[in-house]
Amino acid sequence: MTTAQYKVDLSIYSGPLDLLLYLIRRNELDILDLPVASITASFNEFLDVLELIDLDLVGDFILMASTLAEIKSRMVLPRAEEEEIAEVIDDPRSDLIQQLLEYKKFKDAANALEEHAAEWQEHYPRLSDERPKSGKDPSEDLIKEVELWDLVSA
Repeated sequence: MTTAQYKVDLSIYSGPLDLLLYLIRRNELDILDLPVASITASFNEFLDVLELIDLDLVGDFILMASTLAEIKSRMVLPRAEEEEIAEVIDDPRSDLIQQLLEYKKFKDAANALEEHAAEWQEHYPRLSDERPKSGKDPSEDLIKEVELWDLVSA
């Protein structure tokens, strides 16, 4: 396949954390209990497509993929019992999960602000309480007495 066949809009993913958050939502995963193997596989699939498009954009995504691979390898390696107890306390996924939670918080706040701005775009402010003054006084317009034939002939 050539690069001309691929057309991907990268504006939907502003960075590797955005893509990672999307993959977690798409696969309906718990953000606090990441299955690193499936996320790494999905992330690498996207990375393959991204490399075909533009190598300059790939740097941050490669860093995230390598971080996921490092976490995966730490979780697979055999450990001594003492290390297991310490590892439970210091989960290798904890830093990534913390970053994801912070990113999600900011992204949700940005979306709320964007919705609020869009809502207020439809409102127009009241400029002043003063009404324009007309040239004549409305009490000067007197109603004339009119009969039905006057209306018909008019």
